[in-house]
Amino acid sequence: MQLLEQANAFYQKVKPDQNIFLSVQMRTIMNLIKMGQSEKAIEELQVLIKRFPEGALLHMTLGDAYRNMEDYKNALSAYEKATQLANPLDPQIASLYFYQGVCLELMGDLNGASEFFDKALKIDSENPIYLNYAGYTLLEQNKDIPRALSLIEKAVVKMPKDGNVLDSLGWAYYLM
Repeated sequence: MQLLEQANAFYQKVKPDQNIFLSVQMRTIMNLIKMGQSEKAIEELQVLIKRFPEGALLHMTLGDAYRNMEDYKNALSAYEKATQLANPLDPQIASLYFYQGVCLELMGDLNGASEFFDKALKIDSENPIYLNYAGYTLLEQNKDIPRALSLIEKAVVKMPKDGNVLDSLGWAYYLM
């Protein structure tokens, strides 16, 4: 029902020794992020990380909160930690690579971003968001335009009405 504050108040009733404690804490944090309270979410995450330091999902969520605040350096660091802790066979690792690429791209490191987008695509080669980001980043570097066009065209097939993807396609045609 999107009653996030009420949900969080209810979640606070769950005690740390209950089996659902960590799950409820994560829901609380996600609600804080949705409510635009990323700083508070980060504080809560840091407390949880001290208690559960090996939690890859906690570090990933920390990266998301920092990215929401446009603190890409700390987001990148949190995503790197999550990647170190995650099972390399977990499909979620593609998202971690992707978000590391996004952070690098937003920090102006397009070469580094491309490397991470390629890592994400090696795991999930059909994800239209990964395809579009990878293609557009190549276009921004004026690098391997035919490959960029190919990636973006695959994204268009998956998301034919998405404005961002169509914009990338237009930019690729213009550069060609």
